[in-house]
Amino acid sequence: IRLDSPAQASSTVNTIQLPTYSDSTTIGTTVNASSFYRQTGGSAGNFGLATQSSINTISNADSSAFFGALVTSKTISVYDNANTGTPGSQAMLWDPNGGGGGVATLIGLSDFDDGLTSIPSVFTSIHEYLDWINSVSGIVINP
Repeated sequence: IRLDSPAQASSTVNTIQLPTYSDSTTIGTTVNASSFYRQTGGSAGNFGLATQSSINTISNADSSAFFGALVTSKTISVYDNANTGTPGSQAMLWDPNGGGGGVATLIGLSDFDDGLTSIPSVFTSIHEYLDWINSVSGIVINP
């Protein structure tokens, strides 16, 4: 995304860091996921937090039992009994000790789920696209 002018950070809008090349997300890792919505009939900037929860990653093999070949090495699977995997949600690792108040690392963007709490949700793995992010944006990815 290219903005006409720099975005102003605030208590509600801030940056999120990308994973490094050496980062990995293993099965059982607790990630934070949240999704947002635009209120019907509201102004263009009238957004709210729909859901937020801590969820655990599971094996892609477990998800492929539900979604078949749609689950690949470029996805992260979670069992999300709060159904946070709505379109536009993200999965992130949270380090409460980093950066003077905590640092969030983006690890996944919502890929698909069926809207039910009884089966997994799947996120596209950011780690698998670091080279592309670097080539398109020029952002330097740490080793």
